Amino acid sequence: MTKYIFLIVIVAFVTTLGAETITASVAARRVGEMVFVEDTIREVITKPSGTLFLNFGDSFPRESLKAIVMAATRARFSGVEKWQGRRVRLSGIVTIYKGHARIILRERGQITLVD
Repeated sequence: MTKYIFLIVIVAFVTTLGAETITASVAARRVGEMVFVEDTIREVITKPSGTLFLNFGDSFPRESLKAIVMAATRARFSGVEKWQGRRVRLSGIVTIYKGHARIILRERGQITLVD
């Protein structure tokens, strides 16, 4: 399993080389696509369940895009909850849930600090 996760992270890294980086508002219009986003986290929300929401563009419910870390994988993202107001680079597939564009973060390699 560890080898599989490592392979996913390597593929994600290699894929980002030469990939177009877009803002959260542009990513929100690319539903179903793998995107590479660079933008500032506007708001961080931690639900009682432990799920972490990183909102971009505006605060909930007007965010243009949200990155979600599910409670089950939260330990992989230690410190990310302190990144409100910071510029990050993230990658993932854009989906829509209840009218909101989102990217589910499963591996730590999907998000990094830019500044």
